[in-house]
Amino acid sequence: MLTNLEWLNKGNTWPPMDNDTRYRFRKYERNQKLYNKENGELYDYQEAFKRIERVIGNFHDVISYATIINYFRLISKKTADLLYGESPLIQADEQKETIEQINKNVNMFLKLYKSAIDISRYGDSILYVYDNNGQGDFKVVSPQIWIPIV
Repeated sequence: MLTNLEWLNKGNTWPPMDNDTRYRFRKYERNQKLYNKENGELYDYQEAFKRIERVIGNFHDVISYATIINYFRLISKKTADLLYGESPLIQADEQKETIEQINKNVNMFLKLYKSAIDISRYGDSILYVYDNNGQGDFKVVSPQIWIPIV
């Protein structure tokens, strides 16, 4: 998190990279690779696989290591499914129609589904709320382009 505005001076680079931002970006990159099943690039599983095969034998022919190791995407999607896979039944007396109209106009639950995946995948989710021709709207923005400044 940036706490000064020195990065605004002429000649400084964007995005400003303090230690917290570097760490956060590395975490996002690592989690993105896990989500996209790029496990071998992150960890040295190959050594562990060799040890398992020495003990078990043809285990590599029977089962896929990527299936065993990569539950990251599955867990992210299942969490989002549990939260927003089906639009919830909203019980309200006077505001029910208003809430249903908002959902219809901005496709709220689909966007919140994407947000839940980002929270699971990155640990952060950014909702960009804006005015869309007099109507309130929002969209999910990747936290990889988010630079918090205090």
